Amino acid sequence: MAMLLKTNYKVTSNLFIKMKTSKQIFSGTAHKIPADLRKAPTSNAKALTAWKGLTPLARNEWICWITFFKKDETRKGHVKRTISELKEGKHRPCCWPVISLANQKNYVSLYVCAVENGQYISEKNKQELGKVSVGKSCIRFKKTADVNLPALKKILLLAQKHPGLTGIGAP
Repeated sequence: MAMLLKTNYKVTSNLFIKMKTSKQIFSGTAHKIPADLRKAPTSNAKALTAWKGLTPLARNEWICWITFFKKDETRKGHVKRTISELKEGKHRPCCWPVISLANQKNYVSLYVCAVENGQYISEKNKQELGKVSVGKSCIRFKKTADVNLPALKKILLLAQKHPGLTGIGAP
């Protein structure tokens, strides 16, 4: 574990951040804690104590559970829920899906929350998928005819083999 540095340092290592208020907010195993989550536990002593007591892997799951969503409104809701659930004693986010489907207004989003050899499986195989938009673990398309279904099947089978988002950025 990294050593504490002077109070005015914000980032002291990949494992934790020391705030100017001298409250430490530890990050996960693979991800640095995002700014919106970094501030939240410091406002509640019980949530801060719970966060510090989590394993790096558990912290990583909370971080992934928040950073997975790109809309500010959704992320804010997840940060708020994280603090609430930490105060209740929860150690990990609930019901993190490996594969989920969302029918959006203009397209369909297929979320494949899986990593192989440190890379998001969807992003790693995006060139094979056809006329789609891919961002990390999200595959967006307007109609199924736009998707190379054998390539999608390959991705889903890989996700079955390598579920979850642990190992992001690992060699």
